[in-house]
Amino acid sequence: MNLSKEGNMLSKIAADNLKKDGKVLGEKWFQTYGGWFSDRENMQIFTDSIIRGCSLRAQHDLEILYVGSASGELGEQFVRALGGGHLTLVDVAEEHLKLNTNPATTKLCMDVLGMNLNKKFDIVMMRSFLDYFPTMNEQIAVLKVVKEHLRPGGLFINQPASIPTAHARNVISRAYCSVPNIGKRLFQSWDIGHLYASAGLGGAPFIYGDGKIMRITEQDHIARYAITPTDIVTLQTILKDAERSVEITKNGYTLSFEFPILAKFVQ
Repeated sequence: MNLSKEGNMLSKIAADNLKKDGKVLGEKWFQTYGGWFSDRENMQIFTDSIIRGCSLRAQHDLEILYVGSASGELGEQFVRALGGGHLTLVDVAEEHLKLNTNPATTKLCMDVLGMNLNKKFDIVMMRSFLDYFPTMNEQIAVLKVVKEHLRPGGLFINQPASIPTAHARNVISRAYCSVPNIGKRLFQSWDIGHLYASAGLGGAPFIYGDGKIMRITEQDHIARYAITPTDIVTLQTILKDAERSVEITKNGYTLSFEFPILAKFVQ
């Protein structure tokens, strides 16, 4: 397996997220949140929406970069559906990358914040990754790295974990940041165009489709982060102000995340 470990110095954000996701690295990731990330239909919606919406044609020499890739299964399906291309995966977790056994795929274990591959790509893709960076400035820094790795006219595909209103997004993000065991997050909303513009990506992307709604309960957070009953009460107290994106239950809560499929050709 051609797994390369590049730049072992991790940012504080990456090291913290890696530590807190220790229970779901590798194969266990596929069961996270009811198997949402490994759901074949979900991946099919993603690939079909982009290939049809962006009028992509099979090109065997396309260079495709998937950042925050985990095992890269979505990227592999995208390349198969596209009918060609060389895939490069970048993830901070070696356990994720080791699951990819395709010898034609390049696997790089590194922190995206410090990434400089000295190479331009035709397509850069990410899914549910930007929210791992808990401030807008950090998210803009990630998007600037994306832009630096896109060739002129290249395509940036992003499927973020999103909340319809900025108010509810801020409440849910604050809730995640309030419990020590949970990784800090800043989810996306309608104002994502501000992030794109600030990173030099040219403003708001187009929506080409919608993935399945992800619903997360306190039981999912117990399984992933080992949160305590006290943590659940803390989360309930904060989340009750999050409008229709949250249902407070007797024993916990249910969060609903949308996953729009965004794409933009970047000059």
